[in-house]
This record gives sequence, structure tokens and C-alpha cells, in this order.
Amino acid sequence: MGKGSQESLLEQFVALTGSDRKLGRHLLEASNWNLELALNMHMDNGMQSAVKSKLPVLTEPVPKSESLEQIRAPIAPKREVLVSDYSGAINRMVSWNEQQTLEGQRSTVSKMTRWSIGSAFDNLFRPPFELMFEGNFESARSAAHLQDRWLLVNIQQLTEFNSQILNRDLWSNHDVKQLIKTRLILWQMGHESSDGKRYINFYHVNTFPHLSIIDPRTGEKIIEWNCRQLNTKQFIKEIEEFLKIQSSPSKSKGAANIKFNVNTTDYYLDQSEEHQMRAAIEASLCHQPVKTDNVNNFSQNDSWRSYIGAKNDSNLSLMIRYPDGKHESVTLPSDSKLRALFMYIGEKRGDCQIGIKCDLFKTYPKTNLTECDQDRTLDAIGIKPRDTLYLQPK
Repeated sequence: MGKGSQESLLEQFVALTGSDRKLGRHLLEASNWNLELALNMHMDNGMQSAVKSKLPVLTEPVPKSESLEQIRAPIAPKREVLVSDYSGAINRMVSWNEQQTLEGQRSTVSKMTRWSIGSAFDNLFRPPFELMFEGNFESARSAAHLQDRWLLVNIQQLTEFNSQILNRDLWSNHDVKQLIKTRLILWQMGHESSDGKRYINFYHVNTFPHLSIIDPRTGEKIIEWNCRQLNTKQFIKEIEEFLKIQSSPSKSKGAANIKFNVNTTDYYLDQSEEHQMRAAIEASLCHQPVKTDNVNNFSQNDSWRSYIGAKNDSNLSLMIRYPDGKHESVTLPSDSKLRALFMYIGEKRGDCQIGIKCDLFKTYPKTNLTECDQDRTLDAIGIKPRDTLYLQPK
């Protein structure tokens, strides 16, 4: 790194922390000139030693003319801790109010600012309170349903720095703010709050920060992002592509198979409906010739069932979204060939033949499955249980 860049980082460090240049240079060199790491090191070191005030004891000579009875005792010096120890601050930050959801959301202001030293940090990592829905998850779902908007859920872990990065980079972006104000409902909650825990248990969240889109009508999780690898430009691109295909919940036709029940902590499928649907599909396919796909070189005797893997415990429950807004749930063994999925869609929907009329995409990380080797297994190309796949016309 050039000397000019080092000096620039040093100036930023001094401006943000108010420390001297010698200490700033020492911490930056120790962190290999990583500004964020140096700031964290400064906070760790600075908050461990409390700053104590040293107040001088002021005394005045007693006039000889006054009697001793008229002289009161001097005020004792008072010494207090100006900044509490770091571990105590962390404990208070993660101690979310579990009595009322609204108080838990608003108390985030004081808790988040304990990460900072001065107003520069306060503004840098400030949560997006002007964008957040105030209330519990069910209230957020109801509001999103009434306004015909998708529900954007963000579960934060305050001790996880990636949560602070979302506040700093993503929610402060002008384009993201406009999308939320006009197209989405944002519900942000801490992982230790009662509503946060209920959401985590129901949707099986195990990494933080968590960011996903929920269908407010059914509670179905449509998209989930890996926030550790997410950047602002990527998020804007993917959310705009999603809204282009599914502009609002009301335009997403068809009933989802994933149900939502606030009294349970598990997903469940309407098995009778799924079995009926699959039985109807197989029955109809038995009376129809298999369509020829010149791109994929399917023979007339090929059937998607020929490429289904062995039944095992690692089945994939995939949500397939079609361009007309309809969607369905398909369960396949993880060792099934990608060709089976392509052929199934082509046989079920002649207007969605993959490679000819549509491309098939995986939501995150965004992958054009049409470009993948069709003889590879679904597991090998990175398709996970409960992934959402969508077809996009060419």
C-alpha cells in the first residue's frame, strides 16, 4: 500500500476516534492497514479501561472573623465511570426487550450506539428506523398483504459485524430506500427478541444476518440471501429482477404448498394435494407422447422419470415459478439428474421448454441452470432443499 493511502487511512482513523496519530498508526500497522479492524481493536482496548474524572478538591482559607460553627464541611470529591466496560456494553446490547416488540425495536437506537465512539459512528451504523415496520411479524405480514407488497425480513445479531455492515451499506443506499418505500415492507428484528426467536425457529435460520422475502399471504419464503457474500449492487440487481417477474403478491397466481402456522415451528406440506397433483401429472403423461427437444437431444422414448435418482433421506422440495405467475412444489431426490427437471417442466408446460423458450434460474446465488451440464445431479450443481427456481422467457 502506498504511503499516500496509509496517510489517508490514518487521517480517517484519527477523525473518527479522536485518538493521536501515534496510536492510530500502531493499530493500523497491527491490522495490516485494515481500517475497520483497526477501529474494532481501538474499541476493544479503549472500552476496557474506564475513563475516570479527576476532580480537584477546592478549599478556601477560613476567615478568622467567622466562627467554626458557621463553616460547613467541604464537598467530598466525586469520581464516576464515564464509559462502562466493553463486556457490559455488549451484554446490554444483546439484551432485547422481550416484553413488547415495539419497545425492542426502538431500544435498538441506544444499544447500537454503544458500538460507537462519537456521532460519526452513530450515523455510520444506524439502523434504518425510517424504513422499518414497527410491530410483530404477523402485523408486518398483515400490512404487506393489505398494501399488496412483498415482506422483506432482516434478522440481526448485534454482535455480528456483518449486521452492522447491512445498516451501513445496504439500508443507507438511495435506490434500496426507494424500493422499500414503494414496493416492499421491511421488518427488522434482533435474534434475541421473542419475535426474532419465533421467526428463527419457524424458518430454521442458522446464519446471521438473515435476509429474505416472504409472501405475506402464505408465509412462504420466496428468496433468501447469503449476507456474508452480498453486496449492495448485487442485492439491487436481484431484487429488481425478482420484482420484474413478480411485481406484487397479488400477481403471483396459484396457491403455495408451504403453509404458515404461528403455533408451530416446522414447515409442512399439504401431502394430499401434492400426491394428487403428481398422480395427475403422471397419469396425463402416460397418455401423451414425450415431446422432442432438439436442443437437449431427447429421444421419443425419453421420460423425465428415467433420470430420477434413488429415493433417499436427502430429497429436495423445490418451488418452481413460471413466467405467468403460477408456481408449484416438486420433490425430487438430490441425486436426480438436472435433465429430469428440464424434461418435467417441458412436458408439463409446453410454453416453457427450457433452452428454447425459457431459461431456468436458481435464485441465490443467481445461476442460469440452462448453461449447466444436464447429466450432473441436482446436488452437484448446488441446488439446496427448498430452493426457489424461476423460469424467465428468452
